[in-house]
Amino acid sequence: MWSRTFTVLFIISLILGIVGAAGSIFLPLLMKEEAIDYSIIGAVGALTGIGGGIAQLIVGAASDRGLDRKLLIVLSMLFLSLSFAASYVARGIPAYVLISLAVGLCTPIVATISLAIISDRASSEVMGRVMGSYRISRSIGWTVGNLSLGFIADAYGSKSILLYSSLFSSAALLAALNIPGGGRLKRKVEARGKATGELVLFLLSLGLVTMAASADNYFIPLLAVDNGLSKSAVGTITALGSLVEIPFMLLSGVVTDRFGDKIVMLFGAVGFALAYYRFNSAQVYLDFALAQALRGMSFALFYAASLALIGRLSRGSATVTGYYGLSQQVGSVVGPFLGGLVSNYLGLRETFIALSTMSLSALIPMLPIYRRMSSSTSRSVQR
Repeated sequence: MWSRTFTVLFIISLILGIVGAAGSIFLPLLMKEEAIDYSIIGAVGALTGIGGGIAQLIVGAASDRGLDRKLLIVLSMLFLSLSFAASYVARGIPAYVLISLAVGLCTPIVATISLAIISDRASSEVMGRVMGSYRISRSIGWTVGNLSLGFIADAYGSKSILLYSSLFSSAALLAALNIPGGGRLKRKVEARGKATGELVLFLLSLGLVTMAASADNYFIPLLAVDNGLSKSAVGTITALGSLVEIPFMLLSGVVTDRFGDKIVMLFGAVGFALAYYRFNSAQVYLDFALAQALRGMSFALFYAASLALIGRLSRGSATVTGYYGLSQQVGSVVGPFLGGLVSNYLGLRETFIALSTMSLSALIPMLPIYRRMSSSTSRSVQR
């Protein structure tokens, strides 16, 4: 049953990667075609995180107390599919707001429950490898989404991606119906975890990196188009980043299990800062491709390690994985909003200097955790 459960969750996550590309990469281009202001684009992107964090905490606590996790995933996929279909028929900003809210609610709810299920079954010794293997599903989906939707947008118009996203979401709904019901998916979790100092610092660092990573999804395409690149070229660039993520996600899992999740997260945050600095000076396709490849490596290192850490801290509790999701959702709200303001008043290139600084600031809360871990290891060796 475990292999079947993991496979179904992998497929759902892959499809969410495809529709995530529609909401993050191509939705801003669709809004730009309608001459919508950068600050409004950023605000609509910020809506992706509104409500999602609170929903994760509520759903996580409810599932820990026995609410059927399969039912929650099925309902989320149904709502996502209907939202994309309604947005395809509707016009204007309300349609884009609906998409952002739907993606912001459904994707994190499914991720919270999925992480709780996986962390409950995987041992601490291989948590990095298991989480890395699971997380490549989103990278594969993101790659497929960017490549296919980019060419679809060029061939049939940007709005056609909303219809295709609805069809993909319906496929995820059908997959969710095949999750094995009962047993561990419906059990009550007795040890729900506490908000320790380590958890709080970790979530703060995660939120800062997510602020930058969620903003770049909206403003990398805008910067690339401003430099004369087509939508299909933007799709191939972003697909390259997610393609690079796949081997580095697996590598991150192995390195995390060997050297620890905190040190891998530190390297990932530094890599993000360097990637955004490269975007600031990008001019042609190759510049964007190289910067995106570095961004993909950094993303894989940071997020695979962060999944391993939250998996070890949660041990099957959706409440704790809900904290993880809340931190990401807060970052997803603040990041695009700030990015929109910086782009509007200072310029698109200056936005990437701000994102680079934001990524480096994520090191600050991680350093006390790393020092504490190093001192504990040193005391253990002395004994």
